[in-house]
Amino acid sequence: SEMNNQGARGAGKKKGKKLGEPPKEKVTAMERGRSLLAPRGFDSIDMYYPHLKADDRTTVLYLLLPNGYTKKWVHKWRVAYDKSHPKSTMWAMAAALSDDICKDDKVPKWGNSGCRVLEGKENRKPFNHASGVAKALPTANIGHLRGRVLDTLRKYFLARVGRAEHAALLGSIEPSDSDSGSSLMCSICADHFDPCDTVPCSGDADIHFFCKPCFHKYATVTVQSGPVQSIECPMPGCGSLFATADARANLSLWDLLMIERRESARDQRVALAAKATLHCECGAVGVITEEDVGNGRVRCPGEGCSRSYCCRCGNDDHGNAPCPPPADTMQWLDENTKSCPNCGNNIQKNGGCDHMTCAPPGGCGFEFWWTCGCSYKKGHNAGCQRLGEI
Repeated sequence: SEMNNQGARGAGKKKGKKLGEPPKEKVTAMERGRSLLAPRGFDSIDMYYPHLKADDRTTVLYLLLPNGYTKKWVHKWRVAYDKSHPKSTMWAMAAALSDDICKDDKVPKWGNSGCRVLEGKENRKPFNHASGVAKALPTANIGHLRGRVLDTLRKYFLARVGRAEHAALLGSIEPSDSDSGSSLMCSICADHFDPCDTVPCSGDADIHFFCKPCFHKYATVTVQSGPVQSIECPMPGCGSLFATADARANLSLWDLLMIERRESARDQRVALAAKATLHCECGAVGVITEEDVGNGRVRCPGEGCSRSYCCRCGNDDHGNAPCPPPADTMQWLDENTKSCPNCGNNIQKNGGCDHMTCAPPGGCGFEFWWTCGCSYKKGHNAGCQRLGEI
């Protein structure tokens, strides 16, 4: 019979497949924890939810708006949007709604109540008798949309709507009389402004002042990297930072969220450029650099976790033993080969009868029946249902 000994390098001996044996996992040990991660933050709303019913999508949008909008109006808007934008992400639909209700820079008034909330027991605030404070429960789910996703959507929606109000405030700031002794000159536009309309840097020797419109444009357009805590003074040679409180107070919530997203995307690019990434089952996530590789073994950085991994193959730490073949190679061997019952070598049958020989020099010379694995010379084992060749 024709046969091949599949000498996959580093494969070693491998047990044959058993009936009912679960398929081998296709992810490495270092990636097992990735399945525990659900999309969070902006990623959880910037996606299409195919199982969310049409009425539920209307309800989601209705809860984002103040009391001046009826559910009938929201339903009509949603139907028209779905016709022109099928399979739209949740955020794309909410952003389009915010742009429509804020045309001509007219910002809807929410009052003190903010967005609507779901009625029912999920939103009641049970009284905590120990502290005397009402404890807020998580936002209720809507269909397949979880409450935390709704909270994120509400946060970004209100931030986008608030852009117009913040832009209007900046547009209302006018230069003051330069002859006034209390006015300060903006280091960018050189106009004079009232001190309450300026933002100072935190320099030790010289403090530079900037009008709020110039600071906003500099922080959101000119600066292309770094968190809000590290915005540097634009004056040459200064190098000082703006106080975090000043920066946050003069940027809109939308600006802060966009800076946060920008830095999150940067962190992801750093992770992709790393030697490897670790998603441990304990929930810890780590980036492994070239310097961290060392002897190839890395320990999970999670507190109290003692798991170790081989960052060369991504599997559990296997000491000085050679790295096993990749998962796709193991899958091919499982699907296309059987193990020699005597030595465990992988054998592929490409034709001929049921009589197989694990041929030397790579094999041990053992002869067996391919279908049942019984010894060819000793005959079939007791109870073997295979009584002859095919």
